[in-house]
Amino acid sequence: MLRKIINVFSAALIIQCSNLILYIVLARCLSVDDFATFRQLFLIHGILNAVSFSALPTCLLYFSGRSETYVEKMEYINSICIVTLMVSAALTFFLYLSAGELAVLFNNVALASIIPHFSIASVGILFLILMPSVLIILDQTKTQIMLAFGSALFTMVPTIIFALNERSLIDIVRVLSIMYFFVGFTLFAVILYFCKVSGSKSIPSRQKIFAILRYSWPLLLASGVSILGLKIDHLLISSILGVTAYGIYSVGAFEIPIFSLAQNSVTSVLIPLVTEKLKKADYVGAKKIWSKAITRTAWFTFPIATILILHAEDFVVLLFGSNYQDSAPIFAIFTALVYVRVVTFGMALRSVGKTRLELLSAIIYLFFGVLGAHCLIPLYGLTGAAAWVLVNTVLMAMTLSLLTYRVTSGKLNLFRLYPKRELAISLVCLLICGSLQTHVHPYVGNALLEVFTTMILILGIWIFYFRYTDYKDILGMGGG
Repeated sequence: MLRKIINVFSAALIIQCSNLILYIVLARCLSVDDFATFRQLFLIHGILNAVSFSALPTCLLYFSGRSETYVEKMEYINSICIVTLMVSAALTFFLYLSAGELAVLFNNVALASIIPHFSIASVGILFLILMPSVLIILDQTKTQIMLAFGSALFTMVPTIIFALNERSLIDIVRVLSIMYFFVGFTLFAVILYFCKVSGSKSIPSRQKIFAILRYSWPLLLASGVSILGLKIDHLLISSILGVTAYGIYSVGAFEIPIFSLAQNSVTSVLIPLVTEKLKKADYVGAKKIWSKAITRTAWFTFPIATILILHAEDFVVLLFGSNYQDSAPIFAIFTALVYVRVVTFGMALRSVGKTRLELLSAIIYLFFGVLGAHCLIPLYGLTGAAAWVLVNTVLMAMTLSLLTYRVTSGKLNLFRLYPKRELAISLVCLLICGSLQTHVHPYVGNALLEVFTTMILILGIWIFYFRYTDYKDILGMGGG
């Protein structure tokens, strides 16, 4: 299992790092308003993906864990690939025809002329999201690294060349969309190549199609509602405070790839394994696998998050430039989400097929997201919106944990799986290093030395923790 996680993580890291490099270049080459417009394109597509597509990779992993034969798994892959093509076509037409309305919704007239060019990128974006799940089932995760590297180069390099040559935003979006279009159909062809198995059908039986629909629709709604709840602050900031304010906020709200990748890579590999355990009512086995993966993820992500929170301003200015210095408090708040999202709280409900309960939680999340953002943005501006996202995410995690506990009759307690000791160590690091920043660093006057001192101190605290903790059992998690 560890090898699969590393392969999936490495491939996703390549994609996300290429996106980060692209964002950094564009933030420095474009005006704040143009960069905000570019970010709004992917915000719009992210919301549409959540409503129309996001459940399909999870659905594929879920049914592969329940499939009796390899051929049956291939049938599910073939069918979901066809559905992905249909969804991407629908998204393309929707974006093309609704550009004007979306521009009004986001209070940005520039979107009306740019969205039609961006619409053809849908097929590439969707297949890049689907590919890791397919290759996990095919046990071809090593191939994902090569595909990710090729896709990243193919989409990033031409776009950066256009940006550095001071081309217009429309030209930059046009070339990026064309590259995504070709990447999408290339990945589709690769999946068909791997799925050539004698006896497999192009489309599964009607019974399987209905099973997919029954499983997927609540998850699609839950994901769509959850994304709306998570992004409602973006929508309200665009409409209330304007495009320039959104440009500042979008940089602060930008998630460092390494965090989401660590979580998503582990979750992608765990869902089939946990589903298999829960199908047999083996709650002890499911908890053992999940707990080790969560703790390991915390060891990797918590120290990095702590450093970034403490030096948020230095990091933002280094990557995006001094125009975005005001994004630092927002960036620190969004980085703190790492401490919550180390556990995929909805995964257990998905693994036992209770996706309707996740939908209920997502509706509650959206309601409080709208209420909080609408009240706090006029009073506290960008920082208030970011702070409410953090609070609302904690409430969502608690709701999902309680529902999971009830569904499993108390046999699966997510609060016990949470890495509480690792969180405590992180809080100690924040307190000690924060005090150092307040009372000592003003007399140093060297930002690089301050960051280096913080890193050494945090590393020392974690090493001290490891020396007095029995961590060898955790390091022995799964091999294959």
